Amino acid sequence: MKEPIILKHSPSQITNLLKYLAAFLVFAIVSYLLAWINVSYLVWFTEILIYAGYNFWIYIQLKNLVITVTRRRILIKRGLLSIVEDQAELFRVIDFQLETPFVMGRFGLSNIRLITNDETDQYILIPAISDGKKYLELIRECVIESKKEANIVEWQSGRKM
Repeated sequence: MKEPIILKHSPSQITNLLKYLAAFLVFAIVSYLLAWINVSYLVWFTEILIYAGYNFWIYIQLKNLVITVTRRRILIKRGLLSIVEDQAELFRVIDFQLETPFVMGRFGLSNIRLITNDETDQYILIPAISDGKKYLELIRECVIESKKEANIVEWQSGRKM
């Protein structure tokens, strides 16, 4: 039986903004130094290829990160050459956080962080998502529903939650 998909998300490239700026800064400094020592055009071309290749690589890496949330689990698929698929059951989620860093907030994006009691995935991050509050509420409802279906009752410090 195929589970209904609540959210299928690939993060925004805004999360790579700092990497793109750092790469451009290195590119500019190296270009200036190459101009100063007067090198051949082959070296310039190599520098441009390295710069473009690095930017393409970080773009593709983020593009190949897909987070899918269904009614019962979260599936995280990442990788380009070797693909890793990770799953976490929603009934394991114990807390939710909505983070809106300054730069992401200017673009209407936020991060959803799920805290779980799973030993391998203690934190699950859904980065750079638009309309984060709406999706956080949807995930919260699915977590509550999943815990009810699995008859899970939480205990904390000796008292029932």
